[in-house]
Amino acid sequence: PVARVGPLNLIGFDPPPATVRPGEPLPFTLRWQAASPADTPLTVKLGETQLESGDPAHGTYPTRQWQLGEVVVDRHAPRVPRDMAPGEYSVTVNGYGIGRVTVVSVPRQFTAPRPDHPTAITFGDLFKLIGYDRNDSTITLHWQALAQTDTDYTLFVHVLGADGQVAAQYDSRGDTPTSLWVQGEYVSLTAPLTASGPVEVGWYAADTGRRLKTAQGSAAMLAP
Repeated sequence: PVARVGPLNLIGFDPPPATVRPGEPLPFTLRWQAASPADTPLTVKLGETQLESGDPAHGTYPTRQWQLGEVVVDRHAPRVPRDMAPGEYSVTVNGYGIGRVTVVSVPRQFTAPRPDHPTAITFGDLFKLIGYDRNDSTITLHWQALAQTDTDYTLFVHVLGADGQVAAQYDSRGDTPTSLWVQGEYVSLTAPLTASGPVEVGWYAADTGRRLKTAQGSAAMLAP
């Protein structure tokens, strides 16, 4: 074994990535072999910060249920706190080090921008569109995070034709996914406009297609 952790033999592991941003998951995999029956919860720490504590396999397979000699592949992806200070930290499982991780800073803006076209459109109680700037080739949308979410929502920007159908479309999660946003910060996202016409914008979850609701429905129409 690589290490003995209580009654468990750690026979191998895939370490966490070398760098991570506050708010991102920290994936790693542990390979265990039961040396003796016992109840051994696992505590994962990043430096002195506890990321998770509980039974292996996302809390679904307590070690007391393991058979002697059984090999268990145990995958983890705890989320780094959004307020974690930048720096280098050790990652430990019940005190055993499985790697070192550098937490890099995320640039944040808490001063409201001054858009050419102010708005106040709320999307699902999570994001507020406070305004936008538009020219012939791009539109910049200025957002405020009203609450924190673990979902990486996708922004969509539709340019509508004269028939009301989508003539051009842009979908993006941006450089900083919404799961990393903190309450109160402002994020500006720029989308290309490859056609002329009215613009509607909104957010959806990629895995389900579910859109965040606004007072206008599942999208917001923006004045030219």
